[in-house]
Amino acid sequence: MLRILLALLLISTVTFSQTLTGKVSDNQIALRANIYIRDIEKDNVISEYFKTDSIGRFQINLKKEYKKIKLEVSAYGYEIASETLFDFDKSKNYTFDFKLVKKSKILDEVVIKNEKVVVKKDTVVYNPKMYSDGTERKLGEILTKIPGFEVNNGNIKYNGKTVTALKIEDDDLFGKDYAVGTKNISLAMIDKIEAIDNFSANPLLKGIENSDVVAINLKLKKGSFGVSGDCTYGSGYDSNIKPRNDLNLNNIFLINDYKSFFQFGYNNVGENYSQIEPIYKKTKSFFDEEDVFAKSLLNDIKVSKRMDLIYSSENNELEGNYNFLVKFNKKTNLKTELYASNDAFTQFERNQSFFSNNVVFDDSNNYSYKPFSKKIKLTLNSFFTSKSLLIVENQFQEDNVNSFLLQNQNNLNLFKTDITTYSFFEKIKIDLTKRLNENTALTYSTITAYHNLPQNLTIKNDENASFFSFQESNFKKVSILNKLVVLGNYRGLKYSFSAGFNYKEVINSSKLISSDTFNSTNDVKYNTKDVFSEFGLFYKYKDFSVAPSVKVFYVNQALVDEVLNNENEKRATYLNSNLLLKYVFLKKNRFVLAFNNKHSEPNDGNLFTNFIISSNRNVLKYNHSLRFQRNQSVDFTYRFIDEEKHINIMTNLSYTVTNNNLISENAITDNYFVSTFFQSENKQYTKSIDSNFEKLISPLKTVIKGGLAYSISDYNNIFEGENRNNIISNLSCNVFFSTILEFPLNFHYKILYNKFSSTSNNNLGFENKSLENQFKMICKFSKKAVFSSQLKFISPNLANGNTFKIVDCNFKFKIPKLKDFDFVLKGNNILNVENYFENTATDIQNTYFQSNIIPRHFLLYVTFKF
Repeated sequence: MLRILLALLLISTVTFSQTLTGKVSDNQIALRANIYIRDIEKDNVISEYFKTDSIGRFQINLKKEYKKIKLEVSAYGYEIASETLFDFDKSKNYTFDFKLVKKSKILDEVVIKNEKVVVKKDTVVYNPKMYSDGTERKLGEILTKIPGFEVNNGNIKYNGKTVTALKIEDDDLFGKDYAVGTKNISLAMIDKIEAIDNFSANPLLKGIENSDVVAINLKLKKGSFGVSGDCTYGSGYDSNIKPRNDLNLNNIFLINDYKSFFQFGYNNVGENYSQIEPIYKKTKSFFDEEDVFAKSLLNDIKVSKRMDLIYSSENNELEGNYNFLVKFNKKTNLKTELYASNDAFTQFERNQSFFSNNVVFDDSNNYSYKPFSKKIKLTLNSFFTSKSLLIVENQFQEDNVNSFLLQNQNNLNLFKTDITTYSFFEKIKIDLTKRLNENTALTYSTITAYHNLPQNLTIKNDENASFFSFQESNFKKVSILNKLVVLGNYRGLKYSFSAGFNYKEVINSSKLISSDTFNSTNDVKYNTKDVFSEFGLFYKYKDFSVAPSVKVFYVNQALVDEVLNNENEKRATYLNSNLLLKYVFLKKNRFVLAFNNKHSEPNDGNLFTNFIISSNRNVLKYNHSLRFQRNQSVDFTYRFIDEEKHINIMTNLSYTVTNNNLISENAITDNYFVSTFFQSENKQYTKSIDSNFEKLISPLKTVIKGGLAYSISDYNNIFEGENRNNIISNLSCNVFFSTILEFPLNFHYKILYNKFSSTSNNNLGFENKSLENQFKMICKFSKKAVFSSQLKFISPNLANGNTFKIVDCNFKFKIPKLKDFDFVLKGNNILNVENYFENTATDIQNTYFQSNIIPRHFLLYVTFKF
């Protein structure tokens, strides 16, 4: 009986097995190719998907039954080939021999502009060597010189669009935290830089998703496959005979189905190789649609905002990261991101604040800030069918931060402040995508996040033991977010419909015991539940496109204040709407008009009804409200982009109105600046204009960049019982040019001008003008010897005439017998400037700020390339 059953099973298998065999080549070489099976009777939908082996052969056993099928064969750089079987016989075996033809370089498809730029549809390929003067070491340094690119702390924008991924040889090793790659990937390994417009991170959504973001893909030089990288070590002394060290190791490993990037660094010269920072210092970034982080109550560090980190604070950084991608098979891969950073910052500052009621705070501050952060992020991508993709992301981060401040207040009282912060964050995100047919897809996303953030503060007076303040606080936040989205493309009309449910719970608690008058307790529980639906469209007709979207959400807010024995609940429905209009004129001119109407819930970090100490000089509380803030804005942007002539011009006009803003009621005591925040129904207005110009003048081999930004806005506050209406304006201008001549001498010049002014209805006013000039000279004695010198003139306040001169020098050379080694003799702050000053003001106070600068130091660097 068993034999009969086995025989029947075998017969059944043979009967329904439909075998397709064959090979793919271009008449000369065998090709790796993708093979798609389309079911003609079901609107040509892709029903099954296969790949050839390494020598172009395939043997396919179809899993389904068909009457009519179409085979499509595609390989990178070749035209698609296909063959249709109308009378498909399931009992026959079919053999194919596909000969693919290379894609022709049609003008509107692939246009080779020149040796610097190649345009391939949505991809622009740059040759970094053509923008280099020989002194750049890292990826971020060369991107700042290419028209269209902006780099801010490792994060990149391209033609005004957000770059969401940094790939190495078509694989994403970094995810959203790619800034560590921007800062550390060695330029010596990079052959080409590809900017991919209209990028879709999810391959199943390509063609139906309305994407307006960019990915960067790095093509490596020949010989960079396998193990490649460099190790740089610098050692020397500063003017105080203190040892200074700088170590940075970078390694890229590429082999078969495994890719990795490893980076390790140590330095005490002010460099910041790490991207990781305590997660509670993060805000909702342009990468994240969700806000799942707890809020820090205490200001545990101050670093000068004007000076570069390399000048403004002593550090002792030890950090590293390891990013790797493993492809288990053609359908499943695992990306792992490991980060760790341990640092110790020290800085001296002096702040003199003169308040409008004649009170003076004159403080000398010695800061010590020691953060230790660890982060693990795992991302699993799995195609469990050819049209179904599962992405699971799990992230953990733990931060331990110890801060110490020794503060001399008004040359009378010496205070010691200790702040300890522990942060633990975990997030699990699951995305499931199903491609329903050629024009429709369904996605489901769920996020669960937990953040615990306890902080303790102790303030003691060395000369008066009876004075003390102790505060312990805790902020816990749980977030559960769910979203279902249907996306489609109907005859060029892209649409998306989403619906979901979100839940958030926040617990804020604090206890302050002080010998001063500020003894208080807070215990607040806050949760929100919201149900939403959103509908968006994108349609393009010739050179005109329109993208409207509407979001309706119902919110249930509940707040319980255990200290005040008060409960507050609110239910409301809100409408958010957006409209984006875009017109392209003569292919290079882009006009964009955007309208935005958005309601935002109150900041869940502002829930303290009783006083808390946020720093040695600041005490605050909030009269919390459940009212939503409303923002309305209109933006007009004009952009001219010509890759062939290397021109990028942008002008943006913006007008914003906000309702239900937080305003502050302020007062001064002998030791504290006391603020009470509450929501006001008064509207606030902001108007701005922003313009940029970038051009590579090829005959002169010179890059020119310039920008102008102006904004004006109003705000209200109360000081010592007086209502004040204030207007602030800011004007900034910058011009940069850099030569990349083949001559031995090249120059960089940058000038930044800023004018800030503030006026109030009480006739108080303030204006500050600052100017910064940077001049850099690069002298190439030979291919093996390059000298560069940079001079900075910084005038923080043109009115008082104080100017600081910062000089850095760099001599790079090679020794002929040591081909794999580079040597650099570097000197920073050669004039040994000790302090930096600046002046700021508001309607309430005028502040003079002073900060120490890392003293003059010389280091000899050795770089080994492997």
